[in-house]
Amino acid sequence: MKILLKLFMFSLLWTLTFCAKKDNKTDEEKLLAYFVSSISQEVNHKLFKYQAGTPGVSAESQFLLAGTQNKTSKLKVIFIHGWDFTEKSSDPPTSDSKKIQNIKDTWGIAFKIYDETILNLANQGQESSYDVYAFTYRTADSILDNGKRLIDTLNANFVASDKVVIVAHSMGGLISRIALYHENNTSDVIDYIVSLGTPYYGSPFASSAYQNSSGVLGDLSSFATNSQGGKELGHTNTGNDTFITDAVNLSLDLSNEKTAKDNRIYPYAGNLGPPLSCSIAEGGDIYVNGCKALQSGSPTFLFSDGIVPMFSARMGNKVSSNYTIKAGFDHKMLSFRPESITTRAFFTEVITKVLAFTF
Repeated sequence: MKILLKLFMFSLLWTLTFCAKKDNKTDEEKLLAYFVSSISQEVNHKLFKYQAGTPGVSAESQFLLAGTQNKTSKLKVIFIHGWDFTEKSSDPPTSDSKKIQNIKDTWGIAFKIYDETILNLANQGQESSYDVYAFTYRTADSILDNGKRLIDTLNANFVASDKVVIVAHSMGGLISRIALYHENNTSDVIDYIVSLGTPYYGSPFASSAYQNSSGVLGDLSSFATNSQGGKELGHTNTGNDTFITDAVNLSLDLSNEKTAKDNRIYPYAGNLGPPLSCSIAEGGDIYVNGCKALQSGSPTFLFSDGIVPMFSARMGNKVSSNYTIKAGFDHKMLSFRPESITTRAFFTEVITKVLAFTF
């Protein structure tokens, strides 16, 4: 409805402007650009309900638009992906096919295991105790904006009596925490958040101050974080255990000021640091090299998942000992990728944690 209203306003204003200034194309183009930008920003996020099917397929038809018409009384587990460095805020609006692909890129293995679980239960005449959802968003946008979009979407689909747990990877954990504390969360629809490698205190690689001293890898990081969302993944000195000269992240500082609901957040942090070796990372060379760069950089970060320092991912000292360190896990493995005995067992571990929460 809001999008239709904006389209109507655009049509009306464009018509009025055209009649008044037929020879002023510059103003018309600016008006068009403004409204197209305004509209496109609000069509890049969506909540889907995942309908189990043949394991390993995850066809588009299995991703249903979430709504009250397909909501059950079961626990809702919402998977939220992290940052996509290829995105820009100026990109055209994403189609549903692209949105679904973004979800599958991170959670394809998770959905495959879920499909297998549903099939096994069905063969025993049983059904799952939880429903699976997935939220996607334009990761190039500010985490503050995406946090608001998330809570507004959840408010439109759930009520306080619904049991809702978010499982979020990387940046997804940041926008989930922002949603939890957002003033629009008037119905308190988020019960718990399980975060996987979330940079609550940022990542050095997204910090311009650290990039300047990190050679080629720093140059690549600088290119990749050339968006508002990417910049807001940067290291903050406030509350952190390691100081980077001139590193500032006001968005994270604003978020971290709030603490009243932190007992609803359970972080998982990966660690490739001593006595382990960076080379054991299963996610790929980027995490091996990232781990080595953090250990040899200035300042050094000995313990990390190859992208996010362990202190940052475990939420610093905000949740005391209420977190889990996954030794030998790189940043990608924390989202159950690549598929292996280790990552499949981790999926089971996370779901067991989710089902053990008290509502």
